[in-house]
Amino acid sequence: MTRDEWYKSQDFIKLRFLNNMAAGIKHKTQEFNDVLELILADHPEHFVFDKFTIVERQNKIVALEASKLWDVVRQLCDKLEPKLEEKNVEIQA
Repeated sequence: MTRDEWYKSQDFIKLRFLNNMAAGIKHKTQEFNDVLELILADHPEHFVFDKFTIVERQNKIVALEASKLWDVVRQLCDKLEPKLEEKNVEIQA
C-alpha cells in the first residue's frame, strides 16, 4: 500500500476522525477553563466555590481522557501507516 492509498483508505479516515475529535475535546476543555477563569475574575460573587471545584475536577478528568485518546490515536496512526521502503544507494566517488 502506498502513502496515497493509505491516506484515501477508510482506516486512515477513521483515525483522522478520532484524532480530530480528541484534539477538539482538548481545545474545548481549554476554552471551558478560560471561560471559568474569566467569569471568576470578573464576578467572583457568582461562584459557589464547591461547585467551581467540582467543575474544575470534571474538566481535568475530561482533559486527561482526551489526552489519552489523542495518544492512542497517534500510536495507531504510527503503527498502521505504511512504511516507505528505504533503498540502499551507494554513493560512488
